[in-house]
Amino acid sequence: GWHRTEALAWIREYWGGMINEGATSFWEAYDPAWPKDHPHVVLQADNIAGYYVSLAHGWSSAPAYWLMDQVLGIVPTAPGFSKTTIRPDLLDLDWARGAEPTPNGLLKVDLHKEGKGKESQALRALIDIPEGVEATILFPVKQGADHVQVNGTSTPGAPAENGTRLAIHIEKPGHYEVRAER
Repeated sequence: GWHRTEALAWIREYWGGMINEGATSFWEAYDPAWPKDHPHVVLQADNIAGYYVSLAHGWSSAPAYWLMDQVLGIVPTAPGFSKTTIRPDLLDLDWARGAEPTPNGLLKVDLHKEGKGKESQALRALIDIPEGVEATILFPVKQGADHVQVNGTSTPGAPAENGTRLAIHIEKPGHYEVRAER
C-alpha cells in the first residue's frame, strides 16, 4: 500500500511541529522531542548544534511535493506535462488546493469534501487545465458508479481501481468542476 494516512500523520507531527514552534520556513533538522523553550540549542545536523544549522533548508520541502503528488494527485505522464493524471485523495483532510507549474501555465486543483458524516461526504474538485495539457482524472465514486458530473453535465467514465474511481479524459484546456453524481 501507499501508506498515505501514515505519511500525512508524519507530516503533521514533524513539519506541523516546526510550525507550532514558530518556524516560518522548514529547518534542516527537527525532532518533536526537543525542548520547546529554545529548540535552536538542540537543533542538530551533521553533529553540529545551535545556530550553525539551517533554519531554511531546501530538502525540508519534500512534503510540498508529496501533497501535490498524493493528495492533489497531480502526476505528469508525458514530457512537459503534455499528459497528466490527476488522482485526488483528501484522506482525512476537508480540503486541499495547489497549482503545478507546467510549460504552458499553472495546472490548478482545488478539492473540498461536501456533506456531513463519513458516509455522505463526497468530493468536489475544481480543476484548471492549461493549453497543451491532456488530463485523465481518476475521480473517487461509489462502487459501481459509471458517471460523474463535469461542469454540471453527466459524463461517463471508465471504471478504475476496482470500480472505486472513474477515469475521465479531458483533452481541452479550461476550468472544470467534477463531482460524483447524486
